[in-house]
This record gives sequence, C-alpha cells and structure tokens, in this order.
Amino acid sequence: MKATRSNLPSLIAAAGGAVLIIALFLSWLSIGDASASGWESFSLVDIVLFVIGVAALAIGAAKATGATLPVTWLDQDLLKWIGVIAVTIVLTFIVEADNLGFGAFVGLIGALAILAGGVLTERPDLAARVADATGVSDERPAAQPPAGLGSSTSTATPGAAAPPTGAPASGVASPAGAAPAGGSEAAGGASSGPPAGWYPDPQGQARLRYWDGATWTEQTSA
Repeated sequence: MKATRSNLPSLIAAAGGAVLIIALFLSWLSIGDASASGWESFSLVDIVLFVIGVAALAIGAAKATGATLPVTWLDQDLLKWIGVIAVTIVLTFIVEADNLGFGAFVGLIGALAILAGGVLTERPDLAARVADATGVSDERPAAQPPAGLGSSTSTATPGAAAPPTGAPASGVASPAGAAPAGGSEAAGGASSGPPAGWYPDPQGQARLRYWDGATWTEQTSA
C-alpha cells in the first residue's frame, strides 16, 4: 500500500503494532549465552503488549484501507492511549532491568511508533509536516460524490477558481469555484457561497467533506 498524506498516521501506527508483536519473540534479557524473549521475561505484561500490538495493527490497517472493523469500539482515537500504555511498560522495563537484550529496544521503537501514529491522527497539521519532511505526497483521484446520496443532495464538483467571499467563521475556506445552484434561491435568503454538497476536504482529514451551503460540517467520507 502506498503511503499518502491522509493515511500516513495510520500506517505508522500499524507498523508500530507489527514491530511490537515481533519484538516479543526477540531477546529482552541476555545473561551470558542465555536469553529470554518478551514472552519469557513477563508473566502477564507480555499478553498486554501483544493485545496492544494487534489492536494498533488492526486499527491502523483498517483506517488506511478504508475497511470496517467488526469491533466497533476499536477506533483510531484509541491509538494514542494504547501507545502511551505500551511506551510506559517498555520504558519501565528498560529502566529497571539489567542485561537487556535488543528485543526490548525493538519493542520500544514499536511502542513509540504506535504513540506517534495516534498523535498524528489527532493532529493533521503535524501529520502534514511529517509528510512534507518525508516526501509523502497525496495522490487523490478526482473528487466524486459518495455513492447513495439522496436526490436532494447536490453532486456538483467545484472548479479550480479562488474561494468565494464570505468564508465561514471557522476560518476554513468554502469550496472553491462553485456557483450557487438556481441563482440566489437558498432557504432563508440569498446564498453567499456554493450549493450544499460534497467537496474535497480542505482540512485533508478525508477525501470529501460536506458543505451545507454556509459552512463545513463534521460529515466526511473515507
């Protein structure tokens, strides 16, 4: 799967989950010729780390591919918190244990990646900086309205002209270049922007975001 600006945080979290799972099979303690894997170094914490790794891998992969997980509470909002738990567990082990094996440090890398993916998911502005720094571009297809929209929803695709005047109070520019449908016959008075419909998300959090004729809404399409 190719990384884009929109799925980069999810891919980072998914990769962190995979690395954390692999780390549990590596040496976390090394004394002479003997070594103990993560499974052998913990009694219960190893299961917690494994569950965290699987959850991060599943959430990140689902978000990056647009798939739906069968467990509804497994949401990307969990990534930051399970990342914090994983980093705390691994760092505590590294600080307190002697004769560390390299598996502990691999586990720390995985835990930090999960945490980083969770933070970037909540901070699209920071994610955009990371994407710019790593040279990740966002190659999106031409915006099309999501399938199954009602007949009352506008399906017009905005052009490439400059945004109209009267941007919403939220500070996000209105969809560019679309003229109001049917002149100024909008409910409640004259329309100051393009008609309600689905347009490319100006915040970069999704492919499309719904414009209600006056401001951007929270409705997005994957």
